[in-house]
Amino acid sequence: MSIVLIIISCGLAVFVFRRLMEIKGHYQCPNELKIQDYFEGRLKKRDKESYDHLITHLGICEKCQNILSGMATKDVKPNGIEDHLIDRTA
Repeated sequence: MSIVLIIISCGLAVFVFRRLMEIKGHYQCPNELKIQDYFEGRLKKRDKESYDHLITHLGICEKCQNILSGMATKDVKPNGIEDHLIDRTA
């Protein structure tokens, strides 16, 4: 009986660890080249997983939101980017 509990506890610990690492991954900032690729519309076609990560990350990271907003001047129209992700009031 105690062996079964140990096995279940180990399995649960592995599951929790993997989930925590996945959550931590959403908080890691991508490099500016990846943000540039997203801004220019290249990221979605090339790497769906990175695209999904960046979209999720932009929802929680003010630093990366500011980088993206800095790329979007009034003279430059982003290619394939959602308008609500760019603050054009600055």
